[in-house]
Amino acid sequence: MTGLEKILAEHLERRAFVYARQSTPAQVIHHRSSTERQIGLAERAAQLGWSTNLVDVVTDDLGKSGRYVEGREGFQRLAAEMTMGRVGAVFSLDASRLARSSADWHRLLEIAALTKTLLVDEQSVYDPRDPNDRLILGMKGTMADFELVWLRQRMEGGRWHLAKNGAYRFRPAAGYVHEDDESAKLVFDPDEEVQRAIKLLFERYRIGGTLDDVVRYFAHHEIRFPARYGTRLEWNRLNHSRVHAILTNPIYTGAYVFGRMRGDTILDAGRRRRRVQELPIESWRVTIRASRSGGVITASARSRFTSSLVSAWYFDGRNMAARIAPTRIPQNERVMIRLWRKQIATTSRNVKEKFRREFSSTNGLSVIGSPS
Repeated sequence: MTGLEKILAEHLERRAFVYARQSTPAQVIHHRSSTERQIGLAERAAQLGWSTNLVDVVTDDLGKSGRYVEGREGFQRLAAEMTMGRVGAVFSLDASRLARSSADWHRLLEIAALTKTLLVDEQSVYDPRDPNDRLILGMKGTMADFELVWLRQRMEGGRWHLAKNGAYRFRPAAGYVHEDDESAKLVFDPDEEVQRAIKLLFERYRIGGTLDDVVRYFAHHEIRFPARYGTRLEWNRLNHSRVHAILTNPIYTGAYVFGRMRGDTILDAGRRRRRVQELPIESWRVTIRASRSGGVITASARSRFTSSLVSAWYFDGRNMAARIAPTRIPQNERVMIRLWRKQIATTSRNVKEKFRREFSSTNGLSVIGSPS
């Protein structure tokens, strides 16, 4: 180790903090060797002259990203102790463990320089007051910041490459499951109760034309709605946001779409906040229509939803069908839907209610029990 001559008696009289951090809980579980190396720096501090009762190991931030300071109690406690001049040295595996943000890293260097705090890694001892050390530390922090950008770009590029061919796996929409553990192809959920619940949602929206009607119907008949998490199937109360998400999801038309949403980090009331926005259809980077999907969504699964879906979207006041792809709706179905809509619009309320009751009774949709 180089730079040992920078450790003075005044540093040894103050506390030494060993900072350990892993970015995700999965890394903490599966990459234990990294955590052990970081915590092992406490022994290095003892070897360099610090008394064991003056060495503090900070593990509060295991499983937390170093991109921002918010939410990292261990880092905030370390910075507070440094500000009060109680820290003689900070031990970390490298600069990226302390901060992945150049702004946070340089603020830490400024505090360290003002309070005469040393920064120590596995190879060397750095004094932020020394111009050469300050230059090296600044470069380390910048590289740690851009390393995160490079990693994100490579991962994003891999996702887009798979998505272009319809091969990127994402969580299936309600009513769909993956064909097998590795394929991205979607098939209809084999559970018949799930099939009936999904079809009932579309039928009720086609008849009622509002989200409220669907939610009230499910609540009145005490019908639960399915949600699948891997192999686990749960049945919960249906709410407006869930209905809206299903009715506006192009997956039910047989289209494979990736890039519908865009996430940005904004400043809201002085705090960073993640904002997710839905992009207009012309901004979707990957849209594989049913005719070109190459079996991304099987025809049998798609055919179960098509007639109900186009009717439901046509009756939506925002004309979702036109937003997604009006050319996917066959001409005969468009004519039928227009005639049906005109008929309902000119029918009195009593006749409309009678039509609903007869339609539900004929299709056996009014009596569907929730699964145990």
